[in-house]
Amino acid sequence: MSEFAETPAENTAQAAEHFDALLTGMANHESKFALAAIIAAQPERFFRLRDLDREITRSQGSEPGWVPDPKSITQICNLHLIPARLVRRGEFTTERGPMPIFFANNEKPQVVAQGFAMSGALLEWSLDFPATSTQSLGKTRANSAHSTPELRYGIFHSLTGEQQVGAAQPEIVTALGARFTEKNVIKNIADLSKSGLLDVRGFDITKDTTLEIINPDFWHTRMYFSDLKSSSRVVYTALQRLWYADKREITFQDLAAEAAIIDPDLDPSVLRSYWRHGASTAAESMPGLKPASRALSERKRTWVTISPAHREAITELVRRLEVIRLDADSWPAYRRTANRILSSPSKMADILAKSKRFSTFANMQVETTQDKDGRILALLETHGTMTAAEIHHELTANTDSKISLASVYQYLYRLGEDQTIAVEQRRPDPASLRKVLYYSLPPQPPENPNEAE
Repeated sequence: MSEFAETPAENTAQAAEHFDALLTGMANHESKFALAAIIAAQPERFFRLRDLDREITRSQGSEPGWVPDPKSITQICNLHLIPARLVRRGEFTTERGPMPIFFANNEKPQVVAQGFAMSGALLEWSLDFPATSTQSLGKTRANSAHSTPELRYGIFHSLTGEQQVGAAQPEIVTALGARFTEKNVIKNIADLSKSGLLDVRGFDITKDTTLEIINPDFWHTRMYFSDLKSSSRVVYTALQRLWYADKREITFQDLAAEAAIIDPDLDPSVLRSYWRHGASTAAESMPGLKPASRALSERKRTWVTISPAHREAITELVRRLEVIRLDADSWPAYRRTANRILSSPSKMADILAKSKRFSTFANMQVETTQDKDGRILALLETHGTMTAAEIHHELTANTDSKISLASVYQYLYRLGEDQTIAVEQRRPDPASLRKVLYYSLPPQPPENPNEAE
């Protein structure tokens, strides 16, 4: 396979600007970065659609994990890899006019080099963490006000680091800045929580708030300490004891422990009412107590962490992508990684099988492909020799199938390449020079060799 020259990018800052486009265009689906790597690994080649179909099949060896539908390959190139500036599209021009559309590497080598490196990083990551897919980055939606992969990557980035303790939801919104609305950030956090990638819990005032004792003595213009009910006297006695023990900021557990010494029979749940009054910002809600400064910023917030089952995978995904974003010197090594994986049919089959396993669309497509193959073979067995137009008519007649004639040609081309069907070119009208391809089942060899004579 061809390899890019081992020359780091001249302008790392410019390469970093392309990062979001690459993230959106190829990082959120195994089939996307697998296809991107196949194209990038052969920088001088012009791929027709049938070439890409054949390359994806060939790369997986005799037991492919998934061969995308030809329409899917076209969509990946047109809707994702071309906007990411990895791939360009054109037509072959001959004396007879334009020939089929082709796909090839973008003519900007720095962009392709970064994309090829990202492909290598993601291919390796996907093999290292089979239980987690980059499809967790979300779908790339056309005509959207924001990019879901960029947004979710930002969420993951804000939750990873040396401590890995998580972050409050408002902190994540602030960290992502003005690029994404608060509504979209919160929605994606909720969606990631439903999928099991994030753990989200509400703020528990009795566990997470810290209060400050500003006056341990009960005071009120119209009441005396002796007028209080017993539970209130226990609370204020506990506050006095904590105050004189040099505790100014206390937790609910501090208050509960001290109250239990004063009155072991007091129900701890009664204390929660007092604690909530103390945590309130209303004036004189509970004289002598107020929310500590730290507690004020924590009120009403939701705490978000990466779930333990996926923490290593997501942390490593962010780490590798950040290396691609910031360090052009890392690109050659990751390009070599991509070439090494592309040269391993079993690994490529695992990558595409994973794409199928995690993607409803992929599952639907592989089932449709197998079904269409079976229906085409059944039609040829019933009708004998047929043209592509005739096969297309039979496939779509009285059904909900939306397969195009172009897709039928791709199916037939692949079946012909595999020698599953026979292909013959001839003139349907002897008076015309126009030739048409006819398809049929190949003749079966005779069981007795003597019969062939």
